[in-house]
Amino acid sequence: MNLYRKYRPQTFEGVSGQHHVVTPLRNQVKTDAVSHAYLFSGPRGIGKTTLARILSKAVNCLDQKEGEPCGTCLGCEMIQDGKALDIIEIDAASNTGVDNVRDNIIENVRFAPTSLKKKVFIVDEVHMLSKGAFNALLKTLEEPPAYVLFILATTELHKIPDTIISRCQRYDFTKIPMDLMIDRLKMMASSEKIEVDEAVLIEIGRRSGGCLRDAEGLLGQVMTIGEKKITLENASVVLPIVDISHVLELVGSMVKRDAASGVRLVNHVMDGGFDLVKLADNAIDMTRAVLLSRVGQTELQGDYTMEQIGEIKALVGEISIDRVREILELLLKARDDHRRYHMPQLALELAVVDACGSQSASVSPSVSAPEISSSPSNAVMPEVVSAPPEVISNEKAASPAAAAPARNDVPEDTDKAEAPSASSGDVDLETVKKYWSTFQKNVKDKHASLPLTLELAEPVRVEKGAVYVKVQFAFYAETINTAKNSELLSAVISEVLGSKLIFVAEHEGSTNSDPNVAAVMDAFGGEVVA
Repeated sequence: MNLYRKYRPQTFEGVSGQHHVVTPLRNQVKTDAVSHAYLFSGPRGIGKTTLARILSKAVNCLDQKEGEPCGTCLGCEMIQDGKALDIIEIDAASNTGVDNVRDNIIENVRFAPTSLKKKVFIVDEVHMLSKGAFNALLKTLEEPPAYVLFILATTELHKIPDTIISRCQRYDFTKIPMDLMIDRLKMMASSEKIEVDEAVLIEIGRRSGGCLRDAEGLLGQVMTIGEKKITLENASVVLPIVDISHVLELVGSMVKRDAASGVRLVNHVMDGGFDLVKLADNAIDMTRAVLLSRVGQTELQGDYTMEQIGEIKALVGEISIDRVREILELLLKARDDHRRYHMPQLALELAVVDACGSQSASVSPSVSAPEISSSPSNAVMPEVVSAPPEVISNEKAASPAAAAPARNDVPEDTDKAEAPSASSGDVDLETVKKYWSTFQKNVKDKHASLPLTLELAEPVRVEKGAVYVKVQFAFYAETINTAKNSELLSAVISEVLGSKLIFVAEHEGSTNSDPNVAAVMDAFGGEVVA
């Protein structure tokens, strides 16, 4: 069932989710101020070609009303039926060369329209044209005859030469919001006299990723079941659906460090015939939504109902950014690794076990990232400590140099700089700044994301065997100062400068008093050694 063709919008008003494009185009038609060339860019399946056809119909309509094509005049009917010779659609992916541009466009521009007011060239996937073809098109695009209109469409704007972009009115299309997509799918189902559960429509919307054409295709696929009422259960026959409760349970087991329930859930989903890759994808989407909400979004983002958002918030509580990131990275790894194992569930099982056991080490008097529970008698390791100074028990206080990672902890492939030979007490701020670029390069060789965090970091002082840097945001400092990242950065700075040092990040406006560290000192009776 080809719904996206059957229900393709024929007017500006029928277009979903592109108000910022529809409004100016309709006003231009209404006031007879249409440009000679337009460039529509954005992801696939969100209405670029559809809107190009509506615009071509509007400028040729003999009885337009408020900028809308009437749909009944001779011009509108010819365009709707695909019989208008003056509407020329070109697939640039199949016509990339100079000769095709010359034959299909340049030569054609010379002749006036045969039956319509304007001759319209719609060039789809225009980024596929060769450099020579773009050069050949350039002059014609800049000064076409008054009866010619160009509409270029692309999914890869960065591949379009600036000289082409500068000669067009550019409009950037956006993905379709979930609520608008659900409304449109409901309209189609109602028109087909089929009742579809909203849970099915939400799943279709989530799978389509904001692409309305994909959503319409999936809805058509579900409708081939032949039922007048489509539920999650019968929709799963053609569209295996992972219940949101399964996703919540999987993420919840990782958050709560309950490996047993997480592994049990993975095997239950597999035994039920559901797609484990889809389970991982949905868990990644949910965890990403939580991460975005933690780093500044005012509300939890994602394609979820209000009830589901409430369940997610209750599940994750006040989980730290670093813990969310850890879970997300494990899920991404499981998604990528699932084909490596002969057992399809193994990659997800390992992700669950790693998430539940990665911080279950026993407490020792000297730790770098302790966590304090609400009960003093049951202290456990914390998820995040936003400053890396090592907490030392009073009985076993150590020197700052002893707390730094040993030089042999640095991976063997480190690009060794010509480091100064000095003890930690001889390293000053000027030395750190001198070798800062070498330090950043070595970090880049060992970690994918830390170099971005360090890009705007500035060394500010060296005190008692520790190098202090200032970063712009508290989130950056928190990321750098986690036990794992602090250990790596301390090892690299020690290697570069030839002495044992600790790496500490401070964000602008921060103070040296950290409530997490204070709680640790209260629990262990220790002191902070910078």
